[in-house]
Amino acid sequence: MKNEKKVSLKKIENKVSLSLREYANKKILFRLFNTKKNKSKSFSIYEKAKLSTTINQAFNNDYRKIDLEYDTTKNNRFKKVNLLVDINSYLDKSKKDLYLDLIASNKIFVKENDITDKNILDNISYFEKRINEIK
Repeated sequence: MKNEKKVSLKKIENKVSLSLREYANKKILFRLFNTKKNKSKSFSIYEKAKLSTTINQAFNNDYRKIDLEYDTTKNNRFKKVNLLVDINSYLDKSKKDLYLDLIASNKIFVKENDITDKNILDNISYFEKRINEIK
């Protein structure tokens, strides 16, 4: 008898929540400086996901829909925006100054920490243009 390799039929889990799957490849931009309380669960989740540049990447790095709601301030519970998402329903013109603050914070972080990741730098430029176009 020949040794046959077992073929894995295990289904690969789609970690993006069902309500966001159509947007899985949309661009996102996290605040690069983690503002969460150090050693908290939210700090570690954020730290793991903050270099993601798409929704899909973030969810594959253990980010969750509830985190997205909090960090974008879509739930209106927090005053600081920690995440920009390239979906119109997540960009509110009344919060334009908060979005620009995130971008300015990221530019400082990039300069001070010598960040060279092209995807991060491209997303900063993309969102700066996108936010400045909000009327």
